[in-house]
Amino acid sequence: MMTNVAANLYTKSNVNVLYIPLEMPHTEIFTKLVARETGISLKKIEHAEMLTEIELKMLSDSMDKWTNIQHKFQVLDLPERAKVSTIRREIEKRISYFKPKAVFIDYADNLIPDVRRNRGDEEMNDMLQDLRKMGAALGFHTSSAAQIGKDFIKAFNEAKEGKQQIADITSVRGGLPFAMNADSMYGQMRDPMMPNERLIFMCMKSRHGAPVFGTQGLSLIHISEPTR
Repeated sequence: MMTNVAANLYTKSNVNVLYIPLEMPHTEIFTKLVARETGISLKKIEHAEMLTEIELKMLSDSMDKWTNIQHKFQVLDLPERAKVSTIRREIEKRISYFKPKAVFIDYADNLIPDVRRNRGDEEMNDMLQDLRKMGAALGFHTSSAAQIGKDFIKAFNEAKEGKQQIADITSVRGGLPFAMNADSMYGQMRDPMMPNERLIFMCMKSRHGAPVFGTQGLSLIHISEPTR
């Protein structure tokens, strides 16, 4: 979800984007972006001998397109489970020549707190506050992610179509710190009725806009290959 939002922001909104993956190599992020832009599956991109001449041309054209965009999409390769202070220090080193408008941290649960407390929710609250302060001080928006709880997913999948409850801040694992510090919170799940064809998108919090999508508060997104 964050990769899609980051790529859309970069390609459609003419802003610099910084992506910080904390659980996968930066090369994998690039491969996912190429798969997203071309519609070619990750499996085929990772096994080049499977690609057709047409697909190779599509990949080449997609790379040229990204190269020719005037603003920048950069991936900051950091050790897994970095601290917010480490992220801030690395961004400050580069801020003079790369001024991101949006920074994506993939994702918050992989951060290490600068100050250890006895409670994980307090540590998460500290880290999210530090991310907000960092963005305010350096002039960019910050986005991260959390996991929707298994209990909510189970209840959602078992409910009759049209009777599902919309996720809210209580549906997110460790949701209170996120709700306290986020301006907006969005959720994405597979549609249990068409798990290989549709995603369900919902708004859990919107501080500055309408929280409802359509008449049911749910937006259905058709997908062709949900594993990308």
